[in-house]
Amino acid sequence: MNWDNDGDILAMITPNSNSVLLWECHANKCLSIETGLREPPSCIAWAHGEPLLAVATIKGNLALYNHHTTKRIPIIGKHTKKITCAAWNKDNILVLASEDKSLSINNSDGDTLRVVALRDLPNDLQFSEMKTDERIAGENTVCEFGCGKRTLYLYNLLNPENPIELAFQQRYGSIVTYKWYGDGYILIGFSAGFVIAVSTHIKEVGEELFQVKNHKDNLTDVAICNSLGQAATCGDGQLKLISIWDNGEVTSSVTPAGGAERCAWSSDGRLLAAAGRAYLSVYVSALTPLYSAYGTRAVTLTSLIEATIYQCVAVGEDTENISKEPSALGMLVLPAEPTLLALGASHVCCVSGAHAWYQSIAGGAPHRRQYPAPLSAVRMATEYAAVLYQGRAMLHTVGRVESQPDRDSIQFPEPRTRTASIVDIHLTADFFIFATDEGDVEFFAVEEWNMAARYRHSCGVRSLHGDVAGTRVVIVDVKRRGHVYSPLTDHVLPIDEFPPNTNIIKLPLESHNTSGLADADGEKRAASQRKHVEKLLALRRFADVWIYCDALDDVDLWRRAGEVAIANLDVEFAIRVYTRLNDVSMVWALEDALEVEELALLCGTLCACLNRGEAAARWFEGAGARGAAYALELHAARGDWPRAAELAATAAPDRLHEITLHRADNLELTADYHEALANYEKSLIKENIDDPKVKEHNTKCEAGIARTAIRCGDVVRGVTTAMKHANDLNLLKDCAQFLEDDNQSTHAASLYEHAGDFEKAASLYIKLKSWLKVETLLPKLNSPSIHIQYAKAKESEGRYNEALKSYLKAQDFESAIRVNLECLEDIDDAVRLVQETKSVHGARMVADYFQKSDDTTSAIKFLVMSLCYDEAFQLARKNGKLQLYGEILIQTSQVRPEDFKSLALHFEGERNYLLAGKFYFHANEYGKAMTHLLKAGGSEEQENDAISIAIDAAAACDDDRLTKRLIEFLLGETDGAPRDPRHLFRLYMAKKQFTEAAKTAVIIGQAECRAGRYREARDVLRSMCGGLRARGLRAPHDMSRALQLLHTYALVRMHVKRRRHDLAARLLNRLATDVEFFPDQQRQLQFYYFRRPNELAYHQSRQLAHEHSLPQRSHGALSVSWVNIGCLMEGECATETLTNWTKRNNGSCYFRSVFCESVVFDGLSRPTFVMQPSRQQHSAIILKYDQVSILTSAVIECSRAGLKHAAHRWARELMRPEYRPQIDAKYVKKIESVVRHAVREAAPAEPTAPCPQCSAPVPIADLHCTHCKLLLPFCLATGLHIEKEDLTSCPECDFPAIMTEFME
Repeated sequence: MNWDNDGDILAMITPNSNSVLLWECHANKCLSIETGLREPPSCIAWAHGEPLLAVATIKGNLALYNHHTTKRIPIIGKHTKKITCAAWNKDNILVLASEDKSLSINNSDGDTLRVVALRDLPNDLQFSEMKTDERIAGENTVCEFGCGKRTLYLYNLLNPENPIELAFQQRYGSIVTYKWYGDGYILIGFSAGFVIAVSTHIKEVGEELFQVKNHKDNLTDVAICNSLGQAATCGDGQLKLISIWDNGEVTSSVTPAGGAERCAWSSDGRLLAAAGRAYLSVYVSALTPLYSAYGTRAVTLTSLIEATIYQCVAVGEDTENISKEPSALGMLVLPAEPTLLALGASHVCCVSGAHAWYQSIAGGAPHRRQYPAPLSAVRMATEYAAVLYQGRAMLHTVGRVESQPDRDSIQFPEPRTRTASIVDIHLTADFFIFATDEGDVEFFAVEEWNMAARYRHSCGVRSLHGDVAGTRVVIVDVKRRGHVYSPLTDHVLPIDEFPPNTNIIKLPLESHNTSGLADADGEKRAASQRKHVEKLLALRRFADVWIYCDALDDVDLWRRAGEVAIANLDVEFAIRVYTRLNDVSMVWALEDALEVEELALLCGTLCACLNRGEAAARWFEGAGARGAAYALELHAARGDWPRAAELAATAAPDRLHEITLHRADNLELTADYHEALANYEKSLIKENIDDPKVKEHNTKCEAGIARTAIRCGDVVRGVTTAMKHANDLNLLKDCAQFLEDDNQSTHAASLYEHAGDFEKAASLYIKLKSWLKVETLLPKLNSPSIHIQYAKAKESEGRYNEALKSYLKAQDFESAIRVNLECLEDIDDAVRLVQETKSVHGARMVADYFQKSDDTTSAIKFLVMSLCYDEAFQLARKNGKLQLYGEILIQTSQVRPEDFKSLALHFEGERNYLLAGKFYFHANEYGKAMTHLLKAGGSEEQENDAISIAIDAAAACDDDRLTKRLIEFLLGETDGAPRDPRHLFRLYMAKKQFTEAAKTAVIIGQAECRAGRYREARDVLRSMCGGLRARGLRAPHDMSRALQLLHTYALVRMHVKRRRHDLAARLLNRLATDVEFFPDQQRQLQFYYFRRPNELAYHQSRQLAHEHSLPQRSHGALSVSWVNIGCLMEGECATETLTNWTKRNNGSCYFRSVFCESVVFDGLSRPTFVMQPSRQQHSAIILKYDQVSILTSAVIECSRAGLKHAAHRWARELMRPEYRPQIDAKYVKKIESVVRHAVREAAPAEPTAPCPQCSAPVPIADLHCTHCKLLLPFCLATGLHIEKEDLTSCPECDFPAIMTEFME
């Protein structure tokens, strides 16, 4: 098959027929043409310039058929074998290739021009223009491939004897097809799936431009679309598109139904067809650019029968979120493939030939309309549409308007101009405009439905272009000249330098030029927009002005827009502008101007707003009586008092006095006092003086008279007039100030005193030396300067007590101290003042006084207060009072570290290690301080002081080595003499090592318990628990348990004294349950030291332990250190770290941890002896135990409280052999009676209270909740567990308590 050049006729041949079938597509008829040859045809080809068909046969013959003339020319013997391919070039040269390996070049008449021998069988022929250094017009190159379809030959028609041979690699496979494209390039498809591009330029021949393997297994066809710059390839059942100008990059891929074996583009490149097994698939590759715009919207064709509507500019509430890209509003499915598109306010028009469909944007079925002929133009606006067809136009409604049935449609031109042909149309919301080829431009008013304007141009019109409103159109005539026509003025303006060959008319006037408004450079864009705003202001397009001013946001530009709006009487827009500027006063003034109806008054008011006073006055003065009142206010506001007075005398006599008063005020401000005085006198009103308004007016006038009279030198009149208005304090102060400036101090002081300004009055009285006046004013004064002046005067008179009082009131303490020392010799009062005021200079004076009095101690103290450290040091050193000097320095806040260091060096030289370490500590040299403090000996008090300072030094520095040294010293590892564990506890607290401090506190508490000092043990543990809680840390279980038992022990006695035996009994139950916590009895135990471990020592020690009958559950292991011997604490592990008694102090036991060299185990695998080399000695230790007394108290209180079961239980416990001998004799019978008379009934239920955590009932004296498994806090006042609903805390220690019990 082969189409002719115009695409109207399709020629077809079949292998079993000698004829050629021709199908005319437009007429839809088929013709059978006889070639005049007896054999079947083998190939056909249409010529380019005319409908000439070449038909070649299998025997090498040729027939030429002209479809216009139906003439056939058979040519016998063109080739000896089958002609396989034929091709025409644009010059109607026919080239035939045959299986006889020859190539014949023929003209359009069939004459052979040249025969070229080939090297192999040809497969395909194509004409194109080969790239050469010197271009020759026309298609001069024939390309064919052969040699097993692996070689491409290029024949130049001018030199066919020297072809160019292009051979390709074997891996590419055989050549399937090739296509010419661009400026002499060839795209070749190979069977192995490769696509290669080569150039035919003589310098580039043999070089591959790009090579891609587009298909994996095979390639069957290639098609090129030069307009799109793309090529389509078929293979592996796929259709792929590649870019021929981007190195063959694959742009898209698709798998058609039935696969893809052949492909072809339409002539315009819009369609791509792919043929496969029993399927033909057609794809849209490009769309006709159809679009239309209306207002801020645009519609464009996005598929063959789909259109998309875009919002190009944000409107309404969306203006705040303006996007650079248009946003899609929706997609419409069109009823047919359109040739034209048009967009209106609410419809989209789709045109196909003579049919048009009007589809609502909101949705619904489209409205179809048929026209007499195919449409060439469509315009839409509001509910109307205008169409152009065959030189005629029609205006009609989109749908039917029921209220105006006569406006359904109208045709143009009118009958009187039937000969004219319409060439262009334009439609706006108000006008339908069309132009004819005879030069008529007519405006049809849509609202009135008749012609509104007509213009006759000098020659025919080619096209017209109107603005949005239709008030201006650009006319392009047949001479390609441009004119601007305005129907409002019926004026035509020619456009200079109008481009003659332009097709798009968009030439704005200079006032409408918008170039540069979207410049990428921000500064240039802003400058262009500012110029454009000036143009818009000249055109009074205030809506557009707002948009650009909002984008620029320039205050000056906003103000300029507001002024222009006011000048054009657009008050509402001006209010918007000044509201944006936050100019409240201007907005209020303009809102008042909105109420003015008379033009003259409105213009005058707006001129006043623009600060054009003279123009405003002219407008007001020409507006009659109301205008005169406005003019009077204007002159008064501008300060033009002469014109105001002149106008008031004629137009408003009742305001003459007021204007005169204002004029006098203005003259006074300009220092024209004589003229001001005359105007004040003239403005006095002498009629109706009892009227309140008149009185107020005359008061202002007399005040002005008083001021100006003083200014003019008439002091007596001014003072007399001012005193008439003594209640006007400001007037009195002003007059007094004027008199003071004129050196009239007496009158000035008197007026100040009457005005209540006592300070200035007293200052003038002091200047006049009127001391009696000053003394009367002193109680009313607070100014230090006045009191100081008075004090100096009294001091010079020798009245020192009065001077001292004034100095103190003025807070001149240095002078007061000086008077006490030098005049009154009151050293006690001077010292008190120095200590209260911390006066450095005063301290120096007191120090000098004490030095003269040989009171060295006081002198040193006050020298330090006066910051004379060096002098104080020398004085203390001279008198041997450096320790006193150091203590004073410690209490001083502004001391230097060097001063402490000098003291430390002095005491270091005297080997006073305590003071040297102390002052090194205050000098921030902690290492030296620690060294000297640990050397300090002497009394126990001095050692404790040194340890306290060392603890402070360790806490102040971050050096762990110093802390380690101090701990070793406290444990006795340096000198074998361990110190009081309280020091270790204080060190841990100072270092914020709360875990170690808690362990130490538990040890101290246990030691206090063994000594019988339960209250002291309780206080230590409570303070530690409070410290941990304050820092958000949880107290260890051992500490909490010890504190609970000790506090319970303390509460028992209180409850017994208050006769609350029930609480005492329940708390004693708790103590009796944990009675092992308390000592059992008082017993003296002696332990002996041994020099080396041996069996004798082992047996003697075990015998010694049994002889002293250690109580049950007591500590069963003994240990020996190089100092003395002691017991293991209950619960400690049998490791090499043991806890030993290291100090005896009134029977109290203290502990430390040591490293032991050897451990001997008994049969229970527990450490029994720890022995180290030591001299043989023995030691006695006294223990106090209270377990029997606790159990006895529990029996007695439980009996009193009626808790018989508990009393019986603890009585039985006391009858045990280890407890019975220790029972007090007076309670023995009572306890034995309780044991004998056991209670037979069941024990009553314990009273409960809700758990503060889970609200489960818990016995009030239990501190463990069996439901939530938590340890409950106990009440500070009762010892019971707390209740969430009745909770408080102690203000001193912050421990919880039951509120009602705590308050009681």
